[in-house]
Amino acid sequence: MANTSGGKKIAVIGAGWAGCSAAATLAKHGHQVTLIEAARTLGGRARRVDLHDYALDNGQHILLGAYSATLALIKTLGINTSTALLRLPLQMCYPASGSGSGMHFVAPKLPAPLHLLVALIKAKGLDREDKLSLARFSTTARWMGWQLHQDCSVSELLQRFDQTEKLCRLMWIPLCIAALNTPPETASAQVFLNVLRDSLGANRTASDMLIPRVDLSGLLPEAAASYISNWQATVREQGIVGLTCSSAQNDPRAYRRSSVDYKAVCQLPSSAANRFRRSATRSLLWSTPMADEVHPCKVSSGHCHHLEGGKRNSAAASL
Repeated sequence: MANTSGGKKIAVIGAGWAGCSAAATLAKHGHQVTLIEAARTLGGRARRVDLHDYALDNGQHILLGAYSATLALIKTLGINTSTALLRLPLQMCYPASGSGSGMHFVAPKLPAPLHLLVALIKAKGLDREDKLSLARFSTTARWMGWQLHQDCSVSELLQRFDQTEKLCRLMWIPLCIAALNTPPETASAQVFLNVLRDSLGANRTASDMLIPRVDLSGLLPEAAASYISNWQATVREQGIVGLTCSSAQNDPRAYRRSSVDYKAVCQLPSSAANRFRRSATRSLLWSTPMADEVHPCKVSSGHCHHLEGGKRNSAAASL
């Protein structure tokens, strides 16, 4: 059991994957953490849902081999990634339907970028125009260093690069939704390019698809709660996962009056902005660029990570 006597008292608001990850990491480094979650189940949008005696995932979520930090955290939490995740080479296979043709795109086990080149050449369901369109996109994105001068939506990015309708329907849109869990009309093009850079633009294993064999709550959130229990944490439904704090009760609002050094907000920008407005923390609200005016194409696919100094009532860091 770790000694937290010398650490800071930190309240982590929001127990999605970001909040659970932050709480586990802070506890590991000896801080006195209180993880606050209003819902009954940890995990946010990527969690287990119990419905009619069935345990279901709240939507299909996949990971990529490029998610090195996430995979390292899962291992730290005691999860065996070899058994908890099914690793497959990059593949996008859709049967033909009445609405259009299907596609068979599977990357072989060859060094990068040959694995993508061979997959593109052998791809079934894509016309010559579609394959050339994909090749131009990849080449231009690499030449640009996977960076945009100004962010935009994924839909606008695909239009700028003259991607064919079939390629967007069969590859880019499904990939955007699977990787960012956000529709292309509002997803950040720069975040999308970052994902492509770290997966398609890196080594072969980085583009592997990792399919959870366990439910999403068991993959990280519940493991995080169990992990931080080594630092005297407790789990309470519709309440708190936390360490010693002066207002340990099941009402998250009580922590506004608690004695903490920092508050780390791990929520969507809109939720965080509403919380700050209700608590009348105007100086903090104004110090956050994304709080007063939400820019969907820039921040909708991410989370708001904000560290508030409890004593100074000002932003100590904003990611």
